[in-house]
Amino acid sequence: MLNIISENAVSGKYECCVTGLTRMDLKRDMTLMWTHLLKYVSVHHEHSSWNRIIFEIWIERGFVLAYCQKKGKSLDPRLFEVTIVVDYIPEMLKLLNEQSTDEQFEGLRAIAYIDTRESIRESYRKEPAISSIQTALKNNDFKCYTMQSADINTMMEFGIFF
Repeated sequence: MLNIISENAVSGKYECCVTGLTRMDLKRDMTLMWTHLLKYVSVHHEHSSWNRIIFEIWIERGFVLAYCQKKGKSLDPRLFEVTIVVDYIPEMLKLLNEQSTDEQFEGLRAIAYIDTRESIRESYRKEPAISSIQTALKNNDFKCYTMQSADINTMMEFGIFF
């Protein structure tokens, strides 16, 4: 389920929560996230002002930060961003305890990152996301990227195609 936590049209800051606790729930909820994200993008950006959507996946903090950017432009200041709190991430990290080794922590963190990244990358292919993305693509040819936290070295493009 996708819960809208806050919407501030003046500042362009939005927060929502993806409440699914399983991989299947996460994929379902990310489909709804795409619809809301593109609605917010259309409110805050002219079509020519952006050509990429970037998803920063913050595993330790349990959220995804999504924002638009124009290739070659500075990331700051962000006039628009959507913070997506992902309940699945802390649920995965709860599997750790005091006796967990660093290797176990890194393994679970990697699984949570991969599951979240793949949910973002795959969920646009389902309704209601398909309609929203097709509408956005009519006005703007854009690319999407995921990355770990704000680490530009982990940035990976994923194509939007049907």
